[in-house]
Amino acid sequence: MASRASSTCCRRDVHAEDHVDDLQCKQGTYSGSVAYARAKRGLMILTEEWARRWARDGIVVNAMHRAGPRPRGVTSLPEFHRVTKRVLRTPQEGADTIVWLAAATEAGQVSGEFWLDRRPHASHVLPAHARLAERRNF
Repeated sequence: MASRASSTCCRRDVHAEDHVDDLQCKQGTYSGSVAYARAKRGLMILTEEWARRWARDGIVVNAMHRAGPRPRGVTSLPEFHRVTKRVLRTPQEGADTIVWLAAATEAGQVSGEFWLDRRPHASHVLPAHARLAERRNF
């Protein structure tokens, strides 16, 4: 069995704009939700990079949409909770994909993907995302 690492992101945040020239969010008006989305976008980029780098060592790395209940530590997004409370999942439903990524044989054969409900989804929706992923040099 291959070693595995998984990160959690949000489908909305994975598609946030890249601002690699302003990682500290000093330009413009600061927004906690924008900073959070950028951090999760960065985590998706790192997930893809780790998958590429660690493939020769047999390490599988994927990200998944957490798709669970509102995170306890997030207090700056009350509007998000109000709007999405009907579609948020139970903790068990939210944990299903990450447990599957950690344990299922078939999940150990794919690396560098963004998963939701045990299926891979696009991690680069905007053309600029794909260009940045292609030219990154960590």
